[in-house]
Amino acid sequence: MKRQIESKLEKVGNYMVLTEEYDKHGLFFQFPIKKVNHDADNWDYDKPITFSAYDFAKRCEKSKVYRFLQIILGNKTQVENIKSWLEEMDFGGCTLNTLVSPIIFKRRFRELTATAIEQNSPIKKIHSIGYEAQLNDCNGACEKEITTITGLSTKRLTYKERFHYTYKHIVESELLI
Repeated sequence: MKRQIESKLEKVGNYMVLTEEYDKHGLFFQFPIKKVNHDADNWDYDKPITFSAYDFAKRCEKSKVYRFLQIILGNKTQVENIKSWLEEMDFGGCTLNTLVSPIIFKRRFRELTATAIEQNSPIKKIHSIGYEAQLNDCNGACEKEITTITGLSTKRLTYKERFHYTYKHIVESELLI
């Protein structure tokens, strides 16, 4: 099931560009250990910090079992350095391997489809689709994006960690003009 959030159809040069953002509900599987950003500051004051670097530091200080679990997860550097990092003025947070559910029921997708209006265009079609990480708090970060560019030959590109060709302005500046 798909729940539309935003959809725009625009003409860019000799192309019609459709951009969409939607939530897709279903059964999705993922690896149970994910890299998750633990913020040090609440940049969005309307909602609380989901993963706080300060909470992580407090738990490490209080519990040897918690510290040991973090080291097993691959967070040894973070456990050893979190106290000194918190004292720095420009510390924004840290990325930690975190245990998550291997099954999720919703993903946020971004999709772009650019189709040539004229027959003699060098690029006939661009289709790019990607989805955000489950615990993503950063706008623009993605789990995986797959882009197919059809023209004289077909190219298939894969991006991880950030959206690229699902943004109209990037497709417009890099591929269409």
